[in-house]
Amino acid sequence: LINGFSTYEGLGVEGAAWGSLLAVFLRAAFLYFALKRDDTVDLRYPKNRRFWAEIPPQYAEIYPIAANFFVLSIGATVYQLLFAQLELFSFVAITLIFPWIRAGTQFPNAWAQASGISISQALGQRQAGELKLFIASCTHVGTLLSVIIAGLFFILSQCLQFIYPDIEPDTQTALMIIAPLYIVLPIIRAYNTVAGNILRALGDSNLVLKIHFFTQWLISLPICALLVLQFDVSIFWAFAMIPIEELLKTLPFHHFKWRYINRLDLE
Repeated sequence: LINGFSTYEGLGVEGAAWGSLLAVFLRAAFLYFALKRDDTVDLRYPKNRRFWAEIPPQYAEIYPIAANFFVLSIGATVYQLLFAQLELFSFVAITLIFPWIRAGTQFPNAWAQASGISISQALGQRQAGELKLFIASCTHVGTLLSVIIAGLFFILSQCLQFIYPDIEPDTQTALMIIAPLYIVLPIIRAYNTVAGNILRALGDSNLVLKIHFFTQWLISLPICALLVLQFDVSIFWAFAMIPIEELLKTLPFHHFKWRYINRLDLE
């Protein structure tokens, strides 16, 4: 749809929009038919339960998680808008590296979500005997995955000139300047992601939302805006606000995670 094939010329940017829309539709249709084929899943709403009465408790459970994703996604967009105020070569460098960062963090994110689901299932089945050991193992594996991703990012930083051979020298320089930052970023972010999903599984999604909101919207984004718009800092200090934000989250996530684990031991 974007580039075309054979005699089809493609639609360019419009093709990207149509491709995204079709992908979402096909994914939803596949999920629906897969669930319809599963005899153990009943998609019909129970007749003896009032629909409007079910909304408040469902909303109370869903709101913190949905709001958390909303806060983080809008925050990432604001970062991009602030980076757009940097000089052109710096903004191009960040734009080139962001897709790689998103792709690399998918693996620790997937592990963190799987860990949270497993903990929730163990609590629901009242099998919390080895939960403390399991949580520690989840954290260690998540950290190991992030170290591997950081190593791959280091290899990526050495190969960017071959991946993007036609970019300007100033853009290559900007990519080299921020390389240490995006290499270390997965390690810090992975711990926070695992800890956040563990806290959600232990029943405190509101706490995770508060940590993300306060560190990003009340500290990191205002400082980043001040540095970029007022002090006209270099690309290094502007981009450094992302790993600094993750460092700010590490202490409260670590503290509250172990407080909840110790509470589980007492219970």
